[in-house]
Amino acid sequence: MREDREREPWQLDQWNGAIQWYLNWLRACEEAHVDHRSLPERLRAAVVSAGSRLGHARRTKQCYGAWLARYGAFAKNDRAAMEVETATRFLTSVVDDEDCAYSTQKQALNALALFFKQVCGVENPRFGVKLRKTGARIPVVLSKEETQQVITKLEEPTKVPKKTDGKYGLPARLQYGAGLRRSELVRLRIKDIDLDRGTLTIRQAKGDKDRVTLLPKSLQKEIAGQIEQARSIWQEDRKAGLAGAHIKGALGRKFSQAAESFEWF
Repeated sequence: MREDREREPWQLDQWNGAIQWYLNWLRACEEAHVDHRSLPERLRAAVVSAGSRLGHARRTKQCYGAWLARYGAFAKNDRAAMEVETATRFLTSVVDDEDCAYSTQKQALNALALFFKQVCGVENPRFGVKLRKTGARIPVVLSKEETQQVITKLEEPTKVPKKTDGKYGLPARLQYGAGLRRSELVRLRIKDIDLDRGTLTIRQAKGDKDRVTLLPKSLQKEIAGQIEQARSIWQEDRKAGLAGAHIKGALGRKFSQAAESFEWF
C-alpha cells in the first residue's frame, strides 16, 4: 500500500479474492500431500541443492537452475523430465534453433548432466548431441574517450534532481581503473583498501580466489574521502545499535563481532 497512490475498492476486493484463492490452493495441496511448485520450480530447486552439496559457486548454481527451469517447461511433466531422450531433444533444440555460443551450449549440457547424475541417479547419461563450435568474434569495446564520456554522464546531475545524482561516478571510475567485476566492486570493504601501498585486495573472486590489484593514484584522494563518508554512516549505525555490515556463512559465525567493526564496513 503506497500512500501516494489511491486504490479503488474493486481493486482491493480483487486482490483479496486472488490471495485467498491462492492460500486455499496451497492448503488443498498440503492436504493432498502434493508439491504446489511447478515442474520448472522443482527442477531448479533440485539442481541448486545438488550444486550446493558439491560446493558449486552461487553464480554456477543460478545458471544451472535457470537451464533446468527451461528444461522443465520443455519436458512438461515429471516422467518425461527424467528421461534422457527428452534431455537429448531439449539440447538438440538449443544447438540447432537458438544459434547460441559453444560455451552456452556447454552450460546447458553440464546442467543436465548434473541433474541426471546427482538428482535422477543416472551414472553416465548419454545425450547423443554434438555441440556446434562457433567462430571467435571480435568484441565491441569503448575507446578511452568514449569511456570517459560515459563516466561523465554518470556524474552529471539529472534534469529532475535525485538523491543518486553523482553517486555512481566514483564507483565507475574505480571499476574501470582497477579492472574490477561488478560483484567485486560492490563487495569491497574498508579493510580491503590500502591507501599507503595503493592496492586493493579482492576477496573470493572468480573461482573463489583472492587477488591484489592496483588502486589508481588519481582516485586515492577521492577514495579516502569516501572512506570518511562511510565512517559517518557507520557511526550512525553504531548509535542506532545496528550491525552495520553483513557477513554471511561460517565467517560471520566465526567473527561474530566483526559486523560491528569499521574495517568490515
